[in-house]
Amino acid sequence: VSQFPPGHRVRAANNVADLYFAGGTTTDILIDSGSEGGLKNPALLKAMASVQDGLEEMELVGDSFSLADLVARMHAVMNGLPNGSREMPANSELVAQYPLLYSMPGSPGDFDDLLDYDYRYARLRTFLRDPATTAVRQVLHRSNELVSLPLADLPTASAFAACGAQFTTTLAK
Repeated sequence: VSQFPPGHRVRAANNVADLYFAGGTTTDILIDSGSEGGLKNPALLKAMASVQDGLEEMELVGDSFSLADLVARMHAVMNGLPNGSREMPANSELVAQYPLLYSMPGSPGDFDDLLDYDYRYARLRTFLRDPATTAVRQVLHRSNELVSLPLADLPTASAFAACGAQFTTTLAK
């Protein structure tokens, strides 16, 4: 973004994304649970939430989003837990029921950007407030540190970070 002159619409769009949203640049961490249905494991969802919490402590990260957020939110609503609760269901059967309940009145494809059909692969997306390559590198480095800790207790699970795209690239025509 810095290569565009001040006042350029790409810079303006990026500034709006940074100021009014969680950030104009994204990075993705792709999670492989190691098996079909593996994303229904509450321990894996807790690990994903732990990674998100660690990333959100970085000033560069405006927000993050994953299947863990949706499951935690549905669990909180269904059980009268406080808003913002990160508590996960106790078992995989309950985890599996929440997306099913959600999809009944909605669209079955609502989760397509977060996980695959077989519940093996998931995407954890971070929104960055700085589009610089150095900032993305910092977040990816921290992602690698954070992912190794909670996934160590889940021997079949693995993760790798993949650099994402800037929102502003879709806004510029």
